[in-house]
Amino acid sequence: MAGTVVVVANIYPTEEARAEVIDLLHRTQLVVHRDEAGCELYALHENPGQLVMIEKWTDQANLEDHFRGRAFADLGPQLEGKLAKDIEILQFTPLPVGDTGQGAL
Repeated sequence: MAGTVVVVANIYPTEEARAEVIDLLHRTQLVVHRDEAGCELYALHENPGQLVMIEKWTDQANLEDHFRGRAFADLGPQLEGKLAKDIEILQFTPLPVGDTGQGAL
């Protein structure tokens, strides 16, 4: 667990752009899964009016590489005008307890 970083990105697409935003995020996921070192989890989830990308990175350096990488850079301009509000990116350090498979992402 040492060094592991968990990220939760809250994404709020406009109602009319929801399907397009999901498609853009799915395409980004495929690139991240294939190309980015240290990515242990990059999974999209939804709630009414909100999309949530839950990420797990082996360490801060790999997360920073992701933020500087092609997939992340390409996504920003494609989302312009399609979001109801700014993306919220929250970063966490796991505090596991008990079974590591159940006590942490």
